[in-house]
Amino acid sequence: MKKLLVLLAVIALMATPALATKTVYIPGLVPDGVDYGPYQAGVGGEISLLPGGNEGWDPRPEYDAKALVTIGGNVYFETFCLETNETVAAPGTYIVNVSQYAIAGGTGGGSPDPISVGTAWLYHEFQKGALQGYDYITLAGRKASADKLQKMIWWLEDETIGVKDAGYTTMLYNALGATTDAEIKANNNWQIAVGALNLTTTGGALRQDMLVCIPAPAGILLVGMGAGLIGYLRRRRAL
Repeated sequence: MKKLLVLLAVIALMATPALATKTVYIPGLVPDGVDYGPYQAGVGGEISLLPGGNEGWDPRPEYDAKALVTIGGNVYFETFCLETNETVAAPGTYIVNVSQYAIAGGTGGGSPDPISVGTAWLYHEFQKGALQGYDYITLAGRKASADKLQKMIWWLEDETIGVKDAGYTTMLYNALGATTDAEIKANNNWQIAVGALNLTTTGGALRQDMLVCIPAPAGILLVGMGAGLIGYLRRRRAL
């Protein structure tokens, strides 16, 4: 019984938000604070994020150097927005939760709104530094690529200002074995290791949702521990 109580206490501590806070810092690179990173284009990505908080989470090892940027001596990872009607301030620090959904905001989709498999695939390729046709090298070319990819993501997520790109659509059809737009807009459901960063202020107000590549979905560890707990209880009953 003591072992069981200790195991339950460990699970409770890991699940306590106060002891597992993730944060991201968004840089403000110009005086009016509208610049979210050196490659930010229009009103969307690329947006630079610096992970922090007291949980020690860090998605950056999953990213190729092409999808990282150094600002003020700190290495940021690059991301894109999922919604079109929520914003963030820069500079600013936000609390984040990792999920497979955009929460509440957005001009299309449901609430919560699951990430599409097309969005997940495109971002995963971007994160690997391998997205075909994306200019990772020149400043002007990268901003143009960021703008096109952001608009394609918004189209995949049914946001009203999204723009369908023929090249990306063909790429997704071929990569995913799809034959319809509905198939590339289907729920990713962790098929590809891409999640949503649900940003909130320290006061709990909802802000933008952004993409992140992670080695395993948040919650998988607890699911595994839950399975271990079930096995432990079964073994105890068999004694």
